[in-house]
Amino acid sequence: MNKESIYKIIGYQGEYNDSVKKALKKLLKENHPDHHGNAQIFQLINEVKKELTNNQVSFKYEKKTKKYTDIDYDFCQEMVDKLTKKKNRLTDSLEILQNDLDDFEKSYSKLYYQRIEKQHVLLDNNIDSMKLKRIKIGCIIFLIVIICTFFLAFYQNNLFGFCLFGMMVFLFFWMIKYFFYVVQDITKKSKVKAEDYVKVINNISKINKEKEEKTKEILKLKREIDCLENDLRFYHNILK
Repeated sequence: MNKESIYKIIGYQGEYNDSVKKALKKLLKENHPDHHGNAQIFQLINEVKKELTNNQVSFKYEKKTKKYTDIDYDFCQEMVDKLTKKKNRLTDSLEILQNDLDDFEKSYSKLYYQRIEKQHVLLDNNIDSMKLKRIKIGCIIFLIVIICTFFLAFYQNNLFGFCLFGMMVFLFFWMIKYFFYVVQDITKKSKVKAEDYVKVINNISKINKEKEEKTKEILKLKREIDCLENDLRFYHNILK
């Protein structure tokens, strides 16, 4: 809604005559805030009235063959049709955006639970920790047994004891090798878990950003639709 529309509704064609005055009075009465009218439109009508009274009209009117006795109802009907089409188009766009936002909400919820799950998997490595702890304790105990076997074989000068010591040293190095293999495997798995976790976090950030953009678009569309509804109410009131 703008001043140009007000001028066209009241049928202004260069003269502030009785017909124009009557139309302005009617519009002011119907759109007064005390009568549940729109304050913004009421202010526009007052500004038009002020311009006409002070002969400071900025509206570039066109002389028409048709003479208006009161209000240009044809123009009002034309505006109703035009605004209704625009409102329907915006409403369809709003519905599409709302569906997209709902999809983003579902995706976000799914990724949120994935994040929680991967966070627990990443932080809670009790099984791997216990496995490493058992191997470490086993290596320490085995090392103590090896040392005891060596001293026993040395003091007794027992060939069988030295052979047993050699076998135990071989087994000990095999355990050390296995220990480092387990550590490497756990590190690799942890790295994969961490990468998966980072991917989920990045996807959540991306979805949040897209949600924010969609929300802004939806709010913008809603404001436009609200303005159109106000204008439609204004024209419908005139056509009653």
